[in-house]
Amino acid sequence: MKVIYHHSVGPWMERRLLGLADSDDLEVEVVAPNDKELSDEMLSTVEVVWHVLEPFTADHISAAPRLRLIQKIGVGVNTIDVEAASARGVVVCNMPGTNSQAVAELALSMMFACLRRTVWLHGRTVDGHWHVPPEAPESMME
Repeated sequence: MKVIYHHSVGPWMERRLLGLADSDDLEVEVVAPNDKELSDEMLSTVEVVWHVLEPFTADHISAAPRLRLIQKIGVGVNTIDVEAASARGVVVCNMPGTNSQAVAELALSMMFACLRRTVWLHGRTVDGHWHVPPEAPESMME
């Protein structure tokens, strides 16, 4: 089965994706969304698209006559032309909850950054101010 991973990846992730062919009946190609020529070439033979962020349009779907599945690697399918996929009988799936932990971690880290005024203090440090100035809030002096 020919699969396109439609996203830019680093070397480690690319090796992992390409290594799937060793253990499964998969032929995985990594296609950066901005690589128009390779993308068109690959779409003509692809059966599955693992989609991440860039819009996957009706034009992409019509260029992929063998396409059977668009698997969103994430939650929302708002970047996929679901209507065009449905008209062609292409299944569109997502992965609910796949990034719940990352969202929770980011929310907590942003709360801590606000409470500790991390961005403000970083700016002061970069500007060469190594002390807490008198105009700092009382909580910064504790």
